[in-house]
Amino acid sequence: MRLISLRISIGMLGPLIFQVLLTMLYSSIRYEEINSRLLLLFLLTIFPLVIMHVISPFLLSYYGRLEDRLEKLFSKGLDQVLLRDDSFIDTRTKLRESVLLAQEDRKRTAEEIKEVLVPILVKPALDGYKDTFYARDKEVKANDTLDYYESLALFSIYTVVFFTVNLVITWFLKFTSVNLIVIQLDQIEEWNFVYLLTIFFVAGIVLSYLLFGYSIEKMESYLPYAVPNLFYEDPQQNMLRKEQIRSVLSYNLDSLLPRNIQRVRKYVIDESINQVAMPLLKEEFLIKSRKNLALKLAFEEYSLILARRMKLREKRGQITEIDRLLLGEKIAGAIQFNNDDLLGLNMDLMYVRSQIADWKELSKEQREMTYIQLYRLIERVIKQICFNLSGEELEVNAPAEVNFFEGLKWLSTNGYMDKDTYSTLNHFRFLRNQVIHEPGTEIQVSSTTLIDVIRDTNQILKNAERKFIEGQKV
Repeated sequence: MRLISLRISIGMLGPLIFQVLLTMLYSSIRYEEINSRLLLLFLLTIFPLVIMHVISPFLLSYYGRLEDRLEKLFSKGLDQVLLRDDSFIDTRTKLRESVLLAQEDRKRTAEEIKEVLVPILVKPALDGYKDTFYARDKEVKANDTLDYYESLALFSIYTVVFFTVNLVITWFLKFTSVNLIVIQLDQIEEWNFVYLLTIFFVAGIVLSYLLFGYSIEKMESYLPYAVPNLFYEDPQQNMLRKEQIRSVLSYNLDSLLPRNIQRVRKYVIDESINQVAMPLLKEEFLIKSRKNLALKLAFEEYSLILARRMKLREKRGQITEIDRLLLGEKIAGAIQFNNDDLLGLNMDLMYVRSQIADWKELSKEQREMTYIQLYRLIERVIKQICFNLSGEELEVNAPAEVNFFEGLKWLSTNGYMDKDTYSTLNHFRFLRNQVIHEPGTEIQVSSTTLIDVIRDTNQILKNAERKFIEGQKV
């Protein structure tokens, strides 16, 4: 554990010490002796150091334009959640072309969400950065790297300030002497000396400015690990951390030790692997849990907007159980989504509804894309319903493990849907599989079909709610 953090030793104390040493150097050259009173000047730097320490997060926020940078990071994070990759679509099918052509429609829908949500999230994130500036989770190694780049940025800021003051004093000294109490700065008579100092200070200012730009750019990459409600992480960083964990846990000991030695030294080997893997796993769990929490906070803000929209739909008689479910409510005492899924699912529903409303104006490609997005939404909802209601009957550990076809059969068998609903949803599933697995197949679907699918899924949720209420009465 460091007694003095990098931000103090490099970012603040460094420029101050350099300034004092520069003054002592001037004194020793000018008077051919070291002025002992300059030691007092060094001691007097303690109070400015405290001030610098206090204002540092505000300086970094202002001069580093962290508000704009956080806005960009939130936008990237929302893109990760909302504009998910459609790689499940076979590139051999014509549908892949549809996805590429219609992607702009989804981007416009995502932009609508970002325009509303990002401004709400940025200010708390900036406040969170300042609040946690001196109290970060050191179990996340990326925070140490962030401290380092913050130190360089602060060093640059304070160096620019000191060098600018020195530059002004240098030109002032060309015309008169200056008494700074602890040291007398005599008038500089030689223009060459003025020019030399000017070049030195200007070069220092320029280099510090370049260092500041570099440091701030690097800081941006590590902000998500320090800001509590920021959920974006660079995909490359995420991949490298996970691959590091996999490489440790899947290490091939046979290439290092014979099997008989592995058996004899099993305890030592297992303990060594645990010591290496545990910090990596702990960091992965911490980062993932923080990301989930940040997504929950983001959706809580967005859910207020969704709730207002839901009230408007209710007034028009359009309220559905799907809206309630995607608002994070619990239906039938069990069916509920995790917050980290809700932003993306609401994006899908918002996109599908906007496309259905303009169905006649859509191209064939746009209609195909709308179909695929609705399929992804309905499949996820059906799997969640089955997982929460079936108990251990389907023998799965997570909603994603539920087979869509088996889930539909289970819902039909247990009275959550009638034959017509089962037929509609099964045909919906069959057509999607045909398009994905049979190259050249095209989707011929009307807006009425999509509306029926949403209506039938909504009815399943209503039936589940009705059964739950009846069970409560009994």
